[in-house]
Amino acid sequence: MKNFDTILKIYSDLKNENVKGANEILSMALTRLAGAINKYSDVNIIEFIIASCKKIFEAQPSMSLLANSMALIISEAENLSKLKEDVSQIKSKIILKIEAIKRREKIAIQKICQNSNEIFYNKKNILTYSFSSTIFKVIDYQKQLNKNLNIYITESRPINEGILGAKEFSKLYPTKLFIDAAIGYIINEYDIDLILIGADSFTKNMVINKIGTLPLAIVAHELEIPIYVLCTSLKYYFGEEFGYTLKIEEKPYFEVSDIQKNNLEIKNFYFDKTPIKYITGIITETGKYDLKNDKLSFLKEFPIKTIKLLYKMI
Repeated sequence: MKNFDTILKIYSDLKNENVKGANEILSMALTRLAGAINKYSDVNIIEFIIASCKKIFEAQPSMSLLANSMALIISEAENLSKLKEDVSQIKSKIILKIEAIKRREKIAIQKICQNSNEIFYNKKNILTYSFSSTIFKVIDYQKQLNKNLNIYITESRPINEGILGAKEFSKLYPTKLFIDAAIGYIINEYDIDLILIGADSFTKNMVINKIGTLPLAIVAHELEIPIYVLCTSLKYYFGEEFGYTLKIEEKPYFEVSDIQKNNLEIKNFYFDKTPIKYITGIITETGKYDLKNDKLSFLKEFPIKTIKLLYKMI
């Protein structure tokens, strides 16, 4: 297919991306997809758009933010295919859809900042894990409200994005950086009264986030410290409902250590799965939810049939 080499390059870059968060990855993918569509000139533009979205989805099928965004674009393309419009009109409307998804995420994060305000009441010592751009914006929002906070964060091995996070948080509040194994020490020694984490994906039953989230949530649950997940509704993972069990991909061993010994196998995973029973609640742009009891009203807004077809092709 003409110009598909551009899409294959996007696919390759997404497949090999290890450092950026889901929101950054989505923004990059959408921007480059819009550029590829804008340059496309053949009459089979609908076929190109749908094939491109499917290929981008294949790069990281476990990343729900990417999967749901591609499904929204495919759904729009399929609707446009029923209308008699020329290539230029189709391109223009799809690019507008892409920009709408970008705006949706930006507005969603602003609403999360507002919706999470109540959980900061009478809280001062905040522990976060890994580096979520959403958490950072929420903390920045609290700064604008003149809230006095102390931030605690760990390095988040093996990529150490927590170190980057510590540098950013220190621009807002006094920040302390620790090794990952210090979680228990931090909670006890510094009187942590609120824990905030982002999410790569979530379902009605679990949260998928940086590895180490599970033991952190278990400790928080045991010590009765509130732990909230803050993320947009586009991160809801539908794959489990369609028979695609979310797989935790193994990453290069040398990111942990380059030691090579007989009978030694080095394992490296970026994410783990945390059962909802250990999570106090999740806050999205549509409100605060107790996933153990509340229905997720926002799910009806997604093109479920298109999402199902995406996962069925894996």
